[in-house]
Amino acid sequence: MSDKSKYMNLQEVSWMIHRTAKDKGFYDAEIDINFILSKIALLHSECTEVLEAVRKDRGSDTIMEEVADTFIRLADLVEAMKDGGFVDEEASLHDAIENKMVKNEGRAFRHGVLA
Repeated sequence: MSDKSKYMNLQEVSWMIHRTAKDKGFYDAEIDINFILSKIALLHSECTEVLEAVRKDRGSDTIMEEVADTFIRLADLVEAMKDGGFVDEEASLHDAIENKMVKNEGRAFRHGVLA
Protein backbone atom coordinates (compact mmCIF):
# COMPACT_ATOMS: atom_id res chain seq x y z
CA MET A 1 0.00 0.00 0.00
CA SER A 2 1.09 3.53 -0.65
CA ASP A 3 1.48 6.43 1.74
CA LYS A 4 -1.92 7.61 0.46
CA SER A 5 -3.57 4.68 2.26
CA LYS A 6 -2.72 6.35 5.59
CA TYR A 7 -5.28 9.03 4.78
CA MET A 8 -8.14 6.84 3.57
CA ASN A 9 -11.35 6.54 5.54
CA LEU A 10 -12.92 3.20 6.42
CA GLN A 11 -15.24 3.35 3.42
CA GLU A 12 -12.32 3.66 1.02
CA VAL A 13 -10.39 0.90 2.76
CA SER A 14 -13.46 -1.36 2.70
CA TRP A 15 -13.89 -0.78 -1.02
CA MET A 16 -10.20 -1.62 -1.69
CA ILE A 17 -10.40 -4.77 0.42
CA HIS A 18 -13.50 -5.92 -1.44
CA ARG A 19 -11.99 -5.12 -4.83
CA THR A 20 -8.95 -7.26 -3.95
CA ALA A 21 -11.20 -10.15 -2.86
CA LYS A 22 -13.06 -9.91 -6.17
CA ASP A 23 -9.82 -9.74 -8.15
CA LYS A 24 -8.57 -12.87 -6.34
CA GLY A 25 -11.67 -14.87 -7.31
CA PHE A 26 -13.67 -14.91 -4.08
CA TYR A 27 -16.83 -13.68 -5.77
CA ASP A 28 -17.51 -16.24 -8.49
CA ALA A 29 -20.81 -17.26 -6.87
CA GLU A 30 -24.10 -15.40 -6.64
CA ILE A 31 -24.29 -13.15 -3.59
CA ASP A 32 -27.36 -14.67 -1.95
CA ILE A 33 -28.26 -15.29 1.68
CA ASN A 34 -26.17 -18.47 1.89
CA PHE A 35 -23.15 -16.69 0.44
CA ILE A 36 -23.49 -13.90 3.03
CA LEU A 37 -23.96 -16.40 5.85
CA SER A 38 -20.77 -18.19 4.79
CA LYS A 39 -18.92 -14.85 4.87
CA ILE A 40 -20.23 -14.26 8.41
CA ALA A 41 -19.02 -17.73 9.43
CA LEU A 42 -15.57 -16.91 8.04
CA LEU A 43 -15.57 -13.67 10.03
CA HIS A 44 -16.40 -15.68 13.14
CA SER A 45 -13.51 -18.06 12.43
CA GLU A 46 -11.11 -15.10 12.20
CA CYS A 47 -12.25 -13.93 15.64
CA THR A 48 -11.49 -17.41 16.93
CA GLU A 49 -8.00 -17.18 15.44
CA VAL A 50 -7.42 -13.95 17.40
CA LEU A 51 -8.62 -15.71 20.54
CA GLU A 52 -6.24 -18.62 19.94
CA ALA A 53 -3.30 -16.32 19.21
CA VAL A 54 -3.87 -14.52 22.52
CA ARG A 55 -4.60 -17.72 24.47
CA LYS A 56 -1.47 -19.44 23.17
CA ASP A 57 0.67 -16.30 23.60
CA ARG A 58 1.77 -16.27 19.97
CA GLY A 59 3.13 -12.73 20.23
CA SER A 60 2.11 -9.27 19.16
CA ASP A 61 2.81 -9.70 15.43
CA THR A 62 0.65 -12.81 15.12
CA ILE A 63 -2.14 -11.35 17.24
CA MET A 64 -2.22 -8.16 15.18
CA GLU A 65 -2.15 -10.14 11.93
CA GLU A 66 -5.20 -12.10 13.08
CA VAL A 67 -6.94 -8.87 14.13
CA ALA A 68 -6.18 -7.47 10.67
CA ASP A 69 -7.66 -10.60 9.06
CA THR A 70 -10.80 -10.07 11.15
CA PHE A 71 -11.13 -6.47 10.01
CA ILE A 72 -10.51 -7.45 6.39
CA ARG A 73 -13.27 -10.06 6.55
CA LEU A 74 -15.64 -7.55 8.17
CA ALA A 75 -14.97 -4.79 5.64
CA ASP A 76 -15.34 -7.27 2.77
CA LEU A 77 -18.62 -8.52 4.25
CA VAL A 78 -20.06 -4.99 4.31
CA GLU A 79 -19.22 -4.46 0.65
CA ALA A 80 -20.56 -7.91 -0.29
CA MET A 81 -23.83 -7.10 1.46
CA LYS A 82 -24.04 -3.95 -0.68
CA ASP A 83 -23.40 -5.96 -3.86
CA GLY A 84 -26.06 -8.48 -2.85
CA GLY A 85 -28.65 -5.86 -1.93
CA PHE A 86 -28.68 -6.71 1.78
CA VAL A 87 -27.77 -3.14 2.75
CA ASP A 88 -28.11 0.13 0.85
CA GLU A 89 -25.37 0.87 -1.66
CA GLU A 90 -24.73 4.15 0.19
CA ALA A 91 -24.20 2.37 3.53
CA SER A 92 -20.87 3.30 5.07
CA LEU A 93 -18.95 1.31 7.66
CA HIS A 94 -17.18 4.55 8.56
CA ASP A 95 -20.47 6.36 9.24
CA ALA A 96 -21.98 3.37 11.05
CA ILE A 97 -19.01 3.21 13.42
CA GLU A 98 -19.08 6.95 14.08
CA ASN A 99 -22.84 6.81 14.77
CA LYS A 100 -22.43 3.82 17.10
CA MET A 101 -19.60 5.56 18.97
CA VAL A 102 -21.84 8.57 19.61
CA LYS A 103 -24.62 6.25 20.80
CA ASN A 104 -22.22 4.40 23.14
CA GLU A 105 -20.88 7.67 24.57
CA GLY A 106 -24.42 8.47 25.74
CA ARG A 107 -24.96 5.16 27.47
CA ALA A 108 -24.70 4.56 31.20
CA PHE A 109 -21.60 3.07 32.79
CA ARG A 110 -21.31 -0.54 31.55
CA HIS A 111 -24.53 0.23 29.67
CA GLY A 112 -26.44 -0.04 32.94
CA VAL A 113 -25.50 -3.68 33.58
CA LEU A 114 -24.35 -3.99 37.16
CA ALA A 115 -23.37 -7.67 37.29
